[in-house]
Amino acid sequence: MSSCTRASSATPSRNGARRWRDQVAFLHVDCDLYASTTDVLSGLSQRLQAGTVIVFDEYFNYPNWQQHEFKAWREFVAERGVSYEYLAFARQQVALRIRGLGKGG
Repeated sequence: MSSCTRASSATPSRNGARRWRDQVAFLHVDCDLYASTTDVLSGLSQRLQAGTVIVFDEYFNYPNWQQHEFKAWREFVAERGVSYEYLAFARQQVALRIRGLGKGG
C-alpha cells in the first residue's frame, strides 16, 4: 500500500488556467534557447528553494552553448544571488542543486 497521495495545489485563474503555488523540488529545463530558458527561470523564481534540483538538457558541449541555457542560468544566479552545486554532467546535460537564494528569490 502506498503512503503517497497527490494533492492539487492549483487554483484556477480568471481565464481558467491553473496557477501552482507549491515550491519546486525538481525542474527539468529542456528549452534549448536563451530566451525560453530565461522565461522559465523568471516564471518559477518564487517557487525555487534551497534543495531544488535542476537538470538542464542543453547546458554545454555544443556549438555556441555559452549563449543559451548556460547564459540564462548564470545571469539568473547573478541577479538572484543563488548559490548552487553541480551534481552531475553528461554529454550536454547538467544536474545541479540550489543551496541558497539571496535577492528576489
